[in-house]
Amino acid sequence: MTAGIRFMRAVHTPAGDVCTAAGYARIERLGLRLTEAAKGLHVGYGVHGQWGIFAPRLQQAKTRFLHEWLCRYIARGRPMVTICELGFMAGHSAMLFLETARTAKVVSFDVRTPES
Repeated sequence: MTAGIRFMRAVHTPAGDVCTAAGYARIERLGLRLTEAAKGLHVGYGVHGQWGIFAPRLQQAKTRFLHEWLCRYIARGRPMVTICELGFMAGHSAMLFLETARTAKVVSFDVRTPES
């Protein structure tokens, strides 16, 4: 089974409450699966999270901050309609946004280079 298929199966597994420790752990597992899939698609992509929010050197600081912030925003009953992101790469942060803010639409912009 390819890494991409494993990621898609993991995403389609029903999730419980996303704003719990288990919900955050699911996002971390999906991030690892997405990294596996990205290694086969991106030239030079080889480190979990590469330079983005899942990068190991960040020790989950950015992912935990974004997840907690989104959960607090959602808990206030505010509608989250659109999240705009600059820089998509393999889609780790977009996945975090979509998994946490399930009613939102994510619009991502990225620059593609000739070798990518």
